[in-house]
Amino acid sequence: MSRRVHLFERLYADLKENPYSQRTELTITFNFAAHPGWNSITTNLDDRYVWESYLIRFRQLISADDPVYLEGILRILPRYVDDEGLRRRLGSALDSWKAAQRIPALEAPLSLGTFASGRETARLYLNGGIFHSDPDLSDIWDALTQDQRRFVEHAFRSYEFKVRNVIIELKRVIERARDEALLRDRPLDLGRAGVGRMGIRTPKGPPALGPPGS
Repeated sequence: MSRRVHLFERLYADLKENPYSQRTELTITFNFAAHPGWNSITTNLDDRYVWESYLIRFRQLISADDPVYLEGILRILPRYVDDEGLRRRLGSALDSWKAAQRIPALEAPLSLGTFASGRETARLYLNGGIFHSDPDLSDIWDALTQDQRRFVEHAFRSYEFKVRNVIIELKRVIERARDEALLRDRPLDLGRAGVGRMGIRTPKGPPALGPPGS
């Protein structure tokens, strides 16, 4: 477990150095014109190079076959944290992660169809639009109009904000557990007397990862 925690913290530091991690605001503007062909969508995503370099690392955290996969760490780490309160925080972070994977609103399928859930939006945007690692998804992406692509991108950025909040909470729990000597090398027996099980719940808004180098 210690190696996975180490890899996660290295990845966190890399993400924090990227300027996009400081963004705490998303905007999308629908411009309607008298002629339907003149309608357009704009967002506040300015530097695409910075954004795509951020995604190279972010993608690892949401990939099930990667050692820093968030869900995997959130499920296993509580067994190595000798504090019930911190285990509860990890349980809440896991709940927030699960919520981010689901459909964000009832009307989402109307615009995103089968890609309305956070998990599926991420698959389409990353594997079809950015990295082109899935031929079928790339074909779907190529068939979208420019405005449709911007809309999917905005939906993905909303998803990233939710996941970022989970990333930050996991980092805070790890730091607290280490500072207070509560991280264990071997898994705890959480069924024994005096050791509580982990609790659940409480998604919050997405803060920035913090100034680079802090």
